[in-house]
Amino acid sequence: MTARWRRTLAAAIIVALAVGCAPADDEPVGLQVVATTPVLGDIAAEVVGDDGTVATLIPRGADPHDYQASPSQAASVRRADLVIAIGLGLEEGLERVLDAAAADGVPVLELAPHLDPIAGDPHIWLDPVRIAEGVHLIGTELARQDPDGDWPARAEAYAAELRSVHAEVADLLAAIPPHRRRLVSDHDSLRYLAERYDLEVAGTIVPGTSPLAAPAPRHLAALAALIREEGIPAVFLDEAASGTVAEALRREVGTDLAVVRLHIGSLGPADAPAGTYAGLLRENARRIADALGG
Repeated sequence: MTARWRRTLAAAIIVALAVGCAPADDEPVGLQVVATTPVLGDIAAEVVGDDGTVATLIPRGADPHDYQASPSQAASVRRADLVIAIGLGLEEGLERVLDAAAADGVPVLELAPHLDPIAGDPHIWLDPVRIAEGVHLIGTELARQDPDGDWPARAEAYAAELRSVHAEVADLLAAIPPHRRRLVSDHDSLRYLAERYDLEVAGTIVPGTSPLAAPAPRHLAALAALIREEGIPAVFLDEAASGTVAEALRREVGTDLAVVRLHIGSLGPADAPAGTYAGLLRENARRIADALGG
């Protein structure tokens, strides 16, 4: 008996003891997949479709760096057929839950370490070419759990869609003039995007890849001087980030500096342009091109 079927049998026994003879419609159908972030949840749902259930641990708009799982979410991770995470320290608050599930035999796929990551930077989803490769890894892992499904073909269909989105984003960002292709962000989160689309990260408001850090006054003053000297027109903030430090930077710069919000750590509302992963990529590119196009 495989680890998956042992977990499925155990879950069925628990359900039977708790609710007696529940209707068959109440039982989970197909593979049970848990994704850590809304971006991963949307990606997984595109591959899983109606042949399984995808649950997302971190709500839309929440910071993935410090989110803590509830007891019911921790239980869902232990029952999952597959758990998908970014890795590289992004989901700091979930590491104990993910490690415990892996120790219990739950397959936990951390995508970023397999996708030629930039050292120490987990924001790999901002590069759709790398994520298209990651979608194939998801398809392969789903096929291990359910060999009868057409998971690799589904993965390739969605990967092809992401490659098409990449071409759209490349066209949008290619229009930015050479002297304006420099990015300043609230934390170090745009290196994958910059590397893929021939942009340059000029600086960050807070050091490191987590928005939870705080800048030293000397760092902020040096960044303001760089912005003035280089004529950088905009600073980019995660939608979930506080604008307080960015406003302090704008005052320090002493000239017009646009503060532009991007969807970095999470998707937007479901009915918004950035409500899906593909939509997030397009909307971020549009906002960057509008801010830097000049």
